[in-house]
Amino acid sequence: MLDIVDNFDLMYYIYGNIYVEMEVKMRSDFSNSKKPSIEQILYRLVAVQSDTGTKQEVDMAECIFSIIQEDRYFAENPHQCGCFHNGDILGRPVVWALKRAEQKTDKTIILNGHYDAAEIDSYGSLKPLALKPNELKPALKELNLSQEIREDLDNPDWCFGRATADMKAGIAINLHVLFADTKRDVNILFISVCDEENIAAGMLDAVTLLLKLKSEQELDYKLLFLTEPHVREDKHTFLVYNGSVGKLLPCVVAKGKLSHVGLISAGLNPVLMMSEIVKGIERNPDLCSSDLGVTTQPPTVLHMKDSKHSYDVSIPEYVSMYFNLLFFRNTPVTTLLDNIKNLCEEALQKVAPDHAPKVYSFGELEDICEKTYSDYKEIKRALYLKAEKQVLDGTLCLQDAGLLIVKETIRASRITEPLAVVGLLPPYLPATNNRYLLDYDYSKTMSAITEVLDKKGIAHKDLAYFMGLSDNSFTMCTDPNAEKRVLSNMVIPAHLYRVDYDSVAQLNVPSIIAGPWGKDYHTISERVYMPDVTETVPEILENIIKHL
Repeated sequence: MLDIVDNFDLMYYIYGNIYVEMEVKMRSDFSNSKKPSIEQILYRLVAVQSDTGTKQEVDMAECIFSIIQEDRYFAENPHQCGCFHNGDILGRPVVWALKRAEQKTDKTIILNGHYDAAEIDSYGSLKPLALKPNELKPALKELNLSQEIREDLDNPDWCFGRATADMKAGIAINLHVLFADTKRDVNILFISVCDEENIAAGMLDAVTLLLKLKSEQELDYKLLFLTEPHVREDKHTFLVYNGSVGKLLPCVVAKGKLSHVGLISAGLNPVLMMSEIVKGIERNPDLCSSDLGVTTQPPTVLHMKDSKHSYDVSIPEYVSMYFNLLFFRNTPVTTLLDNIKNLCEEALQKVAPDHAPKVYSFGELEDICEKTYSDYKEIKRALYLKAEKQVLDGTLCLQDAGLLIVKETIRASRITEPLAVVGLLPPYLPATNNRYLLDYDYSKTMSAITEVLDKKGIAHKDLAYFMGLSDNSFTMCTDPNAEKRVLSNMVIPAHLYRVDYDSVAQLNVPSIIAGPWGKDYHTISERVYMPDVTETVPEILENIIKHL
């Protein structure tokens, strides 16, 4: 038995050392090998499922970080990259990597992109192929799809698959530029964030990281470049965005007067109340914003539901809803919230002209509760803890938790007559535009972009606002106090949705969105235009870096 153990130890020693030598050689071979192409990086990223709001995002972060670690520069400088954790509830980090210029400089460009993606259930029977572009394309040809999609399926310039466009192609471009051996006099800081499709938790953590690196690494951020894809109005025109539209998610909770359906004249159905409110809000052009030659899409309701959980013959007591409202940098958010309250009052006047239900802001409702209870702070704390527990255990999303808080606060107010309450739910994305930054030379960046496009014979449009919402909402802030006043309307407790606008104001970096052309994001036919991925956008980025 002793001989066996001794022999085993000897074999382990021999083969263990061989293994170590082989691993060292493999690392050496890789560091000396040809760098991966953008296509290879893209396919590797797409292969990892990263549904937003799930722990799959952690897998995606680990994949990106492993790709960075395999690059020779970061293998030799491991302290120049990492995964920054800032207490995210799902453990999702901000992946970062800083490549220093040839000569020491503080001048730095930030390359950003989000690694979360839409779910893949929409692929139906093709779900097993959603992350395999080469296998998905022939399978899609067997489906009855539109003429435009069929034409793109026959065109090798288009790559199909979940997150090919939104936005793993952008991350692949950023990594390719980061890894390039080109001699530069600008530092390249790559970051990739989670949760862009939800409430921008990743970008909010990135603000903390960027300020930390700025101080520790002595960096001067000149530009943040986001390679988010764009949807073309004309297939020959490349779109560049110098700002990002703002977003509000206002909510309304209506309380009616309970009654049996046999005595309906004695009650007031909150469904009727909310229906009239929705009529006043849905696609209302008076709630649109205009700035720098563009106008937002009108508001639209995203959720409306009564409070009944089972069938009976009484009317509902509560109906709640929230809606999407876009705005621009020149539109005061407080004015929009006042307009919404006024529209609710007008709607309820139509429902009950003789005795219209009152409309309160959530703050006004809380003031009533504070006057009603001497211990309201404790009541509020208990309510918040209840809502927080349900959010943390996955029972409620943040938005539903907010609606629960409003309903419970109405009950606590002891108001017995019908009413409506207006509040704000997360996410709130401020509107940003480079033209509002006084020290930014906007024309210099645009010249670097158009120089590349002109040489390629590609037309372009310089647009003031990206209309699809983006993480660039948290790259600049010129009035932190104004943003804090907006957040004071949130019905969610601050620790569940915190935005540090003082830090965003410290960052205050100009930002550009100029990613590849994409189509049909979040659908079974999502795809990206590969000439933009492999040529146009990387060349634009290199030219910006050259002239920064």
